[in-house]
Amino acid sequence: MPRLPRKTIFDDFDGSRNIYCRKEDLANEASVETFFVSRMLKDLGYKDSQIKPKTSIQALIVSKGGRKTEKYKPDYALTVKGIVRCIIDAKATNENPQDWTPQCSGYCLTLNQKYPADKNPARYFILSNGLKTFAYKWDSGTPVLSLAFSDFEWGNAKYEQFK
Repeated sequence: MPRLPRKTIFDDFDGSRNIYCRKEDLANEASVETFFVSRMLKDLGYKDSQIKPKTSIQALIVSKGGRKTEKYKPDYALTVKGIVRCIIDAKATNENPQDWTPQCSGYCLTLNQKYPADKNPARYFILSNGLKTFAYKWDSGTPVLSLAFSDFEWGNAKYEQFK
């Protein structure tokens, strides 16, 4: 798989781009999916067969709080041997990704409930608006890792931890 080009000393280091895209290219959810998340997944080494886009993911009923529920499916699911290990939801740059934590956690819970109690195959979920990216354990409302747009650079400690 070809790697994305590395920055050189001749590149602009003003924070207007990272290894995936330029900030100005991120405007809505679709651009975050296309220019940021899909490139991130390739860079992290996922094969096409391991990346399930929204069109091939099952919608599940998740809680909206109280007795309210809704059908929901994330933008991507990462699988290992056909079993979902992580879900990813992209948001527009003007949305706070953390507002969607209960929805993603609820999706993971519903997935995990389909397996024996000692197994929880959906281990993580990721929320990103391209400018801010949060990684969570499926059963926690507190991110295990938070990354800014500029953290997605080779050699950056947070990026290396994320990988």
